[in-house]
Amino acid sequence: MLSIKKLEIILSRIDSVLTTVAAISLFSIMIIIVSDVVMRYMFNAPYSWSYELIAMYLMTSLFFFCLSETLAKNGHIAVDILHIKISPRLRHFALAIGYWLSGPLFGVMAWVAADNTWISFKHDEFTSGEIPWPVWASLICVPLGMIPLLVRILLRAVGHTLSAIKGNELIDLPPISVHESD
Repeated sequence: MLSIKKLEIILSRIDSVLTTVAAISLFSIMIIIVSDVVMRYMFNAPYSWSYELIAMYLMTSLFFFCLSETLAKNGHIAVDILHIKISPRLRHFALAIGYWLSGPLFGVMAWVAADNTWISFKHDEFTSGEIPWPVWASLICVPLGMIPLLVRILLRAVGHTLSAIKGNELIDLPPISVHESD
């Protein structure tokens, strides 16, 4: 049976690939926008395809492919007012409740996104612009980014639950801003 730490390592490798794709997307956005501005103002020939490519594909992959790694690095917004005053075991318990409650929500979101992607692929949907972009290729970024996030949420839910029950840290607690060292 795989341990939580081993699953975290596998998930981190997946996150690394997705984050690299997101970084390439961000770099592509910058290059396309700069070249589009040059073409628009120097040659009066802007790209007709840049908006759709950036909005549908690059921004979607940029956002959704970074979700899981952001959670891994504790980069999402967190309210930690009470965590300063409670014991580590109680913190594990509180985090477990939060992850168990958010897991089904993100599971439904991943399921609906995957279903919408499949329907779009099955119906061979394309945009109606100058270039007929396939809609499913944009939609697939959502479940591809949500599934690793969901797996990480479930791993943390299990890890924090077991840590709260056993009283020892099977999974690290997130840092509490500057008060962690106090």
